[in-house]
Amino acid sequence: MSPADAAAATSTSQWTTSIYFSVAASVIGAASKLCIRKSYTVLELESLNSTGEPPTGRIPCLTYLQAFVLRGIGVLGMTTLNPLFCVKSLTYASPSILAPFSGLTLVFIVACSEHTIGEKPSTSQVVAAALIVLGQIIIALCGDHTNIGDLSIDDVREAYLEPEFISYLIGMFGWIVLLVGLINYGDGTERRFSWGVIGGSVTGVQPFPKDALAVISGLQHENVPLEEYPPGLFFLLFLASAMPLIGLALLMQCMRRFDASFSASMFVGSMIISVSVMSAVRYDTFGHVDSILNGIFYTLGLCVLTSGCVVLACEGTATSDPTRINVEEKSNIFRRTSSEVTYGTVQLSDDQATDSAASSITSEYIV
Repeated sequence: MSPADAAAATSTSQWTTSIYFSVAASVIGAASKLCIRKSYTVLELESLNSTGEPPTGRIPCLTYLQAFVLRGIGVLGMTTLNPLFCVKSLTYASPSILAPFSGLTLVFIVACSEHTIGEKPSTSQVVAAALIVLGQIIIALCGDHTNIGDLSIDDVREAYLEPEFISYLIGMFGWIVLLVGLINYGDGTERRFSWGVIGGSVTGVQPFPKDALAVISGLQHENVPLEEYPPGLFFLLFLASAMPLIGLALLMQCMRRFDASFSASMFVGSMIISVSVMSAVRYDTFGHVDSILNGIFYTLGLCVLTSGCVVLACEGTATSDPTRINVEEKSNIFRRTSSEVTYGTVQLSDDQATDSAASSITSEYIV
């Protein structure tokens, strides 16, 4: 095998490994969210009698224990295992081809919900899942299969000071400012849309994990001791952790105001678009695809995948669960008003509404 062929084989092997880790992360994410959903459904079954009204007796301790264990497994998967697999996948491939795999989490939830939590997906949800899978296949086949090598902290600094990347950061800052403005001063539709995409948009500003991993790889190959790692690397690691946490906080705020299926689907779709734009600027996605035709199909795959997320978001908006707590509140990012919450036929006070709303945040498909 020639050196060129060996390099191509190694690149293919790394790309395949990254796909394995990304799919595993999606499976873990879906299983975690189904566990959290199940933890609420077991309590709902105990807490509602045949008329749909709150019970007069106490919920058995074993039911609480079952819900606690399921919720613990879900939290462990979302906060530890899923991020670990995602970060590991970044070692082998570009974010432009890995980020869309987060959409598979929604697919696995739709596929497994009937058998795990007894919630049969609707026809539109199945169609949305099919669109996500189709878009993901197109992206995987036609996307950027290259990977950056070892970097120094100076390489990263120079890349971040390039006019294209600075323009990207300015554009993203303007986009976030626009969304915040619409949240506070827009009409109902504009606020709903802005809350749906702001978390994913922030999370997608993520060149930092990939670049930090490349810097660490270079330092390890040069046998640099940990105490001599440059301070800039730790700043990269801080940003790599901070941006997803900010995005998650915004997602939680969105889910406090709107349907959880809508919030999750819009978050995933906006994050994929945000990461794809970032990768096109930072890692030159379209310069690394094999041909112009592949670039066109890659863009088409993004559109198909995103359309699946939008269908799921619309499905979440259109459907209603009679046992779900409905919270009506002003969608202002700085101020909140009192809410009136109904559960079955029982009217709750503001304090009770707050507790009930907190327990219902993850009562649907969440990401």
